[in-house]
Amino acid sequence: MNSLNTSIKQRIENNYQDDLSKLYDYKIVYEIDGIIIKVKLNRAVLENATEFRNMMNSILTIEYKHYILDFSSVLFMDSTFLGSIVMSLKKISSLNRNLSIILDYDKIKILAPFRDLKKLLQIYSSPEEAISELKKH
Repeated sequence: MNSLNTSIKQRIENNYQDDLSKLYDYKIVYEIDGIIIKVKLNRAVLENATEFRNMMNSILTIEYKHYILDFSSVLFMDSTFLGSIVMSLKKISSLNRNLSIILDYDKIKILAPFRDLKKLLQIYSSPEEAISELKKH
């Protein structure tokens, strides 16, 4: 693991707001053995996709049962960023863990293929709804 990933992992384990806090924030939710990663982008696009993948790779080194991506502040998402989510989904699924999404379909402009991901992802409208539903599992 490179030093950047080690540094981010250590900061997350220590519940410390990392250097990426302007773009991403997280909250550990112990009652569901999970983490909510809030994506603080208006536009989730190509320019942010590599950084998003790196951030997710760092977080995935910490074992949680549930990973929740909160896209409630995102107004637009392009196919490259969507591909980064799919890559994270594949990694998480291969580890027998769960990926959920918080998303407001009425607010976000997104490509149609994301709607097909409903078959693969649990999609919620708020963090509270996600936590409540995941507690049942």
